[in-house]
Amino acid sequence: MRLAVVLAGVVATSVAVSAGQQAQQPNFRAGVEVIPVDVGVVDGSGRPMANLGPSDFTVRVGGQPRRVVSAEWVPLGAGSDNRQAESAPEGFTTNDAALGGRLIVVAIDQPNIRFGSATLITRAVAGFIDKLTPADRVAVVGFGQGAPVTPFLSDFQKAKDTVALMNGGRRGISSKYSISLTEGLGIVHSVPGVLGSVIRRECESVRSNRNAFNLCEADVSNEGQELGRQTELQARETIQGLTSLFSGLRLLEAPKTVLLVSEGFATEDPDGIATDLGGMAAAARASLYVLHLDDDVFDLGNGRRPTTPTADRRLRAQGIETLAAAAGGDVFKVVAASEPIFSRIESELSGYYLLGVESDPRDADGKTRPISVDVARGGALVRAHRQFLDARSATGGSRPQQAVTAALNSPLPVSALPVRVATFSLQGAERGKVRLLVHADIGGEYRGARSATVGYAIVDATGRTVESKVATADLTPAIAGVPGALEFLAAASVAPGNYRLKLVAIEGGRAGTVEHAVHAAIADATGVGLSDLMVGATAALDPFTPSVGYVVSSGKVHGYVEAYGPQTRSISVTYELAGDADGATLQSADIKGHLVAEDRIIFSELMPVTDLPPGPYVLRARVFASGQPVTTLTRAFEVRPAPVSSGR
Repeated sequence: MRLAVVLAGVVATSVAVSAGQQAQQPNFRAGVEVIPVDVGVVDGSGRPMANLGPSDFTVRVGGQPRRVVSAEWVPLGAGSDNRQAESAPEGFTTNDAALGGRLIVVAIDQPNIRFGSATLITRAVAGFIDKLTPADRVAVVGFGQGAPVTPFLSDFQKAKDTVALMNGGRRGISSKYSISLTEGLGIVHSVPGVLGSVIRRECESVRSNRNAFNLCEADVSNEGQELGRQTELQARETIQGLTSLFSGLRLLEAPKTVLLVSEGFATEDPDGIATDLGGMAAAARASLYVLHLDDDVFDLGNGRRPTTPTADRRLRAQGIETLAAAAGGDVFKVVAASEPIFSRIESELSGYYLLGVESDPRDADGKTRPISVDVARGGALVRAHRQFLDARSATGGSRPQQAVTAALNSPLPVSALPVRVATFSLQGAERGKVRLLVHADIGGEYRGARSATVGYAIVDATGRTVESKVATADLTPAIAGVPGALEFLAAASVAPGNYRLKLVAIEGGRAGTVEHAVHAAIADATGVGLSDLMVGATAALDPFTPSVGYVVSSGKVHGYVEAYGPQTRSISVTYELAGDADGATLQSADIKGHLVAEDRIIFSELMPVTDLPPGPYVLRARVFASGQPVTTLTRAFEVRPAPVSSGR
């Protein structure tokens, strides 16, 4: 289906979207094999009950009770993350300020909304979107042929503009008779007695005229068949749309909320559909809320009102009500004054419980099982899926690499593990290419090597991924024995230009992601090509390998820059330490260049900082050609005393 293809693209390009949420993990007890279950608990007004513990929950899987090992409240939306993050040093990007946000999909059920309902749809959705926080991300999906689809956006106005393009797609058939939806479905499925009952009612006035009665009988049959087939087609399009949507959302490892805007759909098997789609929603960690647009079931184009309007309303509502309940949500009727509805839904989405439920070996067999969650508190309304699928049944790849891939695909950043990223441009081996050095500081207070899984994707301005890698390796801090962050270093060959880098790191069960703006270019100073200036701390000088880092606690700072071009032998560099870019020189050194090729020279030096008091400083690289000044490069760093903590 087109929708499935577009959603696959949404997931693939989400690495280029800025966002804000930490993927939460429960603090499970060691030695207990558990499975995570997302549960919402609200009171009668829709306010979350945020003070529950494991003993407040009763969980049954397949009808059998399961012990709840932990119950962690995960706040989302406004005020979900109150950390005071340090500002990142110039040139670095961190995940310190990542905010808790939500993934919201607004799904417009075009086949089951009357044609000409654009104003009603827009009014219903815009009021909800206006209540989202800047940390939230919203995608818009239209069901039906040619309906628009967007990736997750931080631009809420663009989301509302996309919704405004949808006008509903349900058109009533041209009818002469009052046939209900229930009767139409009965006629198309040859339910005994239904057609005869409708004929007797609709053709009674012409019974005395055999020709007229026969014509009426045929018309009623044809109209009933058409109504039944149209009703089934509309329901099928909605079901296919939800199936594709949940399949695509399963690739994003984070809780999601689908807000379905619909007038309802009619089906003969709402329970079966709810079971199937509810299981898919559970596998996707998606809850379903429905904005049920007011439907008087009377299409002016038909000319006559169905004989059972209340029954038709109920039939249309039954499908979405059963589905929403199975998918951990609820249905809200949209009328003229919808502000309380939007406030209610926003309140319900402000947090959830992540339960750690004791597992059973059979859970990992890939089969869906019924699950029930109850809360022993008066007035508690539980929002939970009714189907359960253990994530361990997923196949292919190692778990850390799967987690990295999922985090790369997610439009929400992860901040459980601190990560800081910087990139530096050097001349590439290929003509016209830039060698992009990717550096990441992961975690902190490590004294020795740790195994970590790191992945990154580099995306160009069109959203195309130009390079991506995932690998597990032993990483070390900059100085062995000195507590610090683990250092990750990689290189990519890219064309000059602007890019977006997303990097994911997982260590010790914690994950962190960072999105970093990249400008890949070699500076041209009067015919001399220059790499970026890099500074860092290292135990021993390797003139061919730059070190990168903002904090220097080893007693020496390492400066590194490369020069390119036919005049490399005429290039000289002086390093200066200063309090700021324009401050007085505290110490300086003329650097001897290392000629590694006819057109490439490296200026690398360790400069002592033991006499400098702790604080921020700048390394200046003054570049000269034949003794004449060409340009000055600067890079900030900070001197700190060597840590004395035992570390990890």
